[in-house]
Amino acid sequence: MPALLLTLFVGTLAGLFFCELKIPGGLMIGALVGTAALNVLTGRAYMPAAARIAAQIAAGGFIACTVEKSDLSRLPHLARHLGVLVGGMLLFNLAAGFAIYRVSDMDLLTSLFCAVPGGLSDIPIIAAEMGAAASDVAIAQFARLLAGIGLFPSLILRITKRENLAKNSEAERRQTAAKKGKANLCLTLATAALFGLFGRALGVPAGGLLFSLLAVLALKLFVNKAYLPKEIRQVAQILSGAYIGSTMTLANAMSMKSLLPPVLVLVAGYFAASLLIGAALRKCGAMTLRESMLCATPAGASDLALIYADLGVHNPDLVVLQVVRMILVIAVFPPIIHFVSSLAQA
Repeated sequence: MPALLLTLFVGTLAGLFFCELKIPGGLMIGALVGTAALNVLTGRAYMPAAARIAAQIAAGGFIACTVEKSDLSRLPHLARHLGVLVGGMLLFNLAAGFAIYRVSDMDLLTSLFCAVPGGLSDIPIIAAEMGAAASDVAIAQFARLLAGIGLFPSLILRITKRENLAKNSEAERRQTAAKKGKANLCLTLATAALFGLFGRALGVPAGGLLFSLLAVLALKLFVNKAYLPKEIRQVAQILSGAYIGSTMTLANAMSMKSLLPPVLVLVAGYFAASLLIGAALRKCGAMTLRESMLCATPAGASDLALIYADLGVHNPDLVVLQVVRMILVIAVFPPIIHFVSSLAQA
């Protein structure tokens, strides 16, 4: 069996198995775990970068289909939420970076980059350009992503299990109100793909997600022809999870043993961050505790967006905050980290 088909088969099978176990975000987490195990054990897992791009574009399109005009009126009120979210993550990034520096042999710049809550594919490249050890950063970022998708949502659900979520009926109403049909489905997919690829070509951080989201949102609000069934989101979950899992190699797994102390510091630090930043976001209003903690989870914006519905969360504000957070983290955090590292070692 060709490597791509084998990877998709294993990822889908593992995803369905995790769904049967009632694990939150089971399709994505199962695909991730299954393909990671396949690659570590056999080295045969393979997913092209196009799969990740397709998942991001689908995530942007699916998110946009759930937004209504009334949701946009709340955007000006999110400035305080964004300040709390990005400011809190920057503080925890610096705190976790210095803690990693104390418990490992890594230099300070590498330690700080290990704790950046940014993209798995972007941050190691930026770290290398600024003189950090890209391999160590990549492993730490992978561990952060694993925890952010596979561990934190389940823990947050347990913590907030008594919380009353009354938005499922609203989500069902929106899905029912959408103008379905093959023509609208094809138009939505084409719009998301065209503009998502354009965003990627421009080199904009999270461009695939952001541009597909904006384009489909315009399609939804101005002509009301945007429609994507939940099956598209499920396919995107498998593609995203399988792509992330296929990047885990035996060498990465072996390296994690030597990096266990900094990885534990990183995961513990960011779970504490999700609790504290989540509590602060909750006080800003307009969010439940579950939504606030998930918003403060340091995983990828597109990955979280794909599993929000599985977690009983249907608040479009979270997606907006996640996308802006990702852009600011990639654009602003690296120069701040480089400055802090230079200042500390001067």
